[in-house]
Amino acid sequence: MKTNLLKFSVIIFSLLLCIQNTYSQNTANQLQVNKKIFYKNPQQIKIPSGLIQFNKLKPVQFKTFTYGDFKLNKSETIKLKNGKSVSAEKFLSEVNEIERKLNEFGYSLRDRNDEIILGRLKYPYGHLQKQERSFNESAKYSARDNLRITPCGFVTESEIQSALKSGTPKESWPINKNKNWSVEFGDNNFGVEINSRINFSAEEINSAMIVNSNSDVDVKVKILGERVPALKLIDRVFNTPSQNNVILFLMNNKAVEDNLKSSSQKKYFRELNWESDLEFSFGPFSVGGKLITNGEAGLLKHFNPSNLKLNEELIPFIDLNLSGELNTDFIIAEAGIEGNLKIINDTLKIVRNVELKNSGSGKYFDYEIDAVNKLNALKGKVYAYVKIDYLLGSKKFILVLYDNPDGVSSEQKIMKEKFLQPSERDRELWLEINRITGITKYSARNEQLDVVPKAFIVEVEAAGQSFCDTIADWNNDGIIETPIKHKIPMLNSLSIPIKISVIEKYKIGDFSFDTYLDFVKGELSSIQICYDPVSRKISGDAEGKEEQELILTGDKNYFGERNHSIRFKLIPHLKFKEAPTKAR
Repeated sequence: MKTNLLKFSVIIFSLLLCIQNTYSQNTANQLQVNKKIFYKNPQQIKIPSGLIQFNKLKPVQFKTFTYGDFKLNKSETIKLKNGKSVSAEKFLSEVNEIERKLNEFGYSLRDRNDEIILGRLKYPYGHLQKQERSFNESAKYSARDNLRITPCGFVTESEIQSALKSGTPKESWPINKNKNWSVEFGDNNFGVEINSRINFSAEEINSAMIVNSNSDVDVKVKILGERVPALKLIDRVFNTPSQNNVILFLMNNKAVEDNLKSSSQKKYFRELNWESDLEFSFGPFSVGGKLITNGEAGLLKHFNPSNLKLNEELIPFIDLNLSGELNTDFIIAEAGIEGNLKIINDTLKIVRNVELKNSGSGKYFDYEIDAVNKLNALKGKVYAYVKIDYLLGSKKFILVLYDNPDGVSSEQKIMKEKFLQPSERDRELWLEINRITGITKYSARNEQLDVVPKAFIVEVEAAGQSFCDTIADWNNDGIIETPIKHKIPMLNSLSIPIKISVIEKYKIGDFSFDTYLDFVKGELSSIQICYDPVSRKISGDAEGKEEQELILTGDKNYFGERNHSIRFKLIPHLKFKEAPTKAR
């Protein structure tokens, strides 16, 4: 009997220990949520009257209301629909004060309409739709180009192995991938701005894979002149075995800081609240109160490292809505903000897998990345109102702050690549871009355009690597003539696919645009060529040979400007240029 009891006790203890271990493991991967993030704007928002377009009519002559109009005695106390009590004398005084001010705008409490729109906040909705169309058009061309088979075709594993057996002198050939991506919709009154940077490198050192990765995401929302730092993510992967450092700022608060050293799957989540005092006048009414932004933000993170492999998912997200509260000094009136505005609902998903493999004759990287951003923003209607209760009825006066039921919606593939690359290399090549002509201030007929060029982002993908440069357009003329050089690694026995894309950043009025420039005839905009290291010839969208300057011109434009063009060449090495005579 005692033996059986002892066995039973051991079984129960083992079960409890197993449950405890399972719970501990689950706790490491469970939802990471602790506190609500609250941010109070230290500045009061004041809407200048110049931002409001009033529906002002011809003034009407003021006619005084009397006690008899409301069948009141001067000594009476009145209880209003809003629950407030007011003396008849105070009531009549406020009614006449409001009536006088309304008359100056061409309105009256005696009007038949119960609801009157006094004005609207000026907002260029047409430019917003142009931004959306331009962005989605660029996203479409970008996605198509990424899916296109290069002129060299796909590199197979057998070709990789053949190249590895070539016997040429080798040097380390790391993976280097970087991408800068941004999007901006709306203006300073209601707008969103997202900037992201993805940098990744992997290198073989002493038969181990050394990884360095920096991924940054910065989301700002613009509300009536205020730039609100909604989300900032800093994600670092480094060392072998890899470690992952995650820092997440929300509303200028450090909400999350975590260091992952082993396989982990986590969700960091916070509720957000942003408030700002508000004061403005519309028509005869001066109101005050606060704007309120509520929502949620966070990060989904999957991290699975080893000496020869890294699998990771990085998914930051944010969802914010705008509302508010108002009050007025009139006892017989109530003020408020109604409606709902979806300021932003954005999710960026980055999935990356990289492995160092051994083919027997050499090592190579198997790399894959898929980065997609889904955005819905600036959708809904929100308005301020003042409602007057004057016993004979009620009048509701409205100021529309924002009204766009469709908003903007976009989905863009930022990066989508899958390739094999040897971990060692031999020969190198240089790409030299000498001139870019993009969207300029002038049309093909030399007519002035309302365009202000700001900068160019040059993206080059070659031999499984990508490079990205941002060049400011200091002359604001849409032309860059400063040479841009990129070093392209090669294997003697492998043809090299090269893709050149250029994004131009420019402004039309207060609105910012990003557009892929068109250098190729037909639907595609990017240049795709193939370099044969044996013949030293170039094929694809441009035909030529090493050291020959190639000129390509597209057949699309966006605003009637001259067609976009580019001049470039491939050279075996950088040539030293002598200094001008005066400098010697």
